[in-house]
Amino acid sequence: MSQGILKWIRRSLMLVLVGGISVSCDKVLDSLKPTDEAKAAAPSEGFKSLGSAHFEAFKNTPGKVVVVDFYADWCGPCHSLSPKLEKLGGEFEGKVLVGKVDVDQEGSLAHRLGVSEIPDVRIYRGGRQVERVIGDIPEDALRAKIEVAVRGLEPPADQETDANKPVESYLKPADKDWMPEGMQRR
Repeated sequence: MSQGILKWIRRSLMLVLVGGISVSCDKVLDSLKPTDEAKAAAPSEGFKSLGSAHFEAFKNTPGKVVVVDFYADWCGPCHSLSPKLEKLGGEFEGKVLVGKVDVDQEGSLAHRLGVSEIPDVRIYRGGRQVERVIGDIPEDALRAKIEVAVRGLEPPADQETDANKPVESYLKPADKDWMPEGMQRR
């Protein structure tokens, strides 16, 4: 075969390979986009998405009952429970905070707290767990459990919350004459 035909075959094969790879990449990217079902279980505007770093502070919020839902995007009952929690969070606005923990993303937190089945809803008051519900339950039953936790709740006495505090930088410029320990200026 002549050199021209070999070059043409190589170029054609390259184009086919590059075209096939780009189509495959598009399919992979589409599969990574969240589905409508995954969006339904994921935290919406009414929820606070929690991670290990913020869980303790969130559950210890003074003057509020804190409801934490441990869920996964692939969990059917979690999808059913999510709108109920969002609705109840709105009904008890000002008294109840609702947070969600994705057990696939925060596996160590879920393991540390003993989450073995999902959905696992925990209700905290004053940082202490006062109720735990495993599985999807009727909205009225969940409302009753939250009402019991909210009963007698007093808001904190004009405390300045973390949300109202100005942000303070942890990085501060060093003093002009500062030297590391054991060093001397010449």
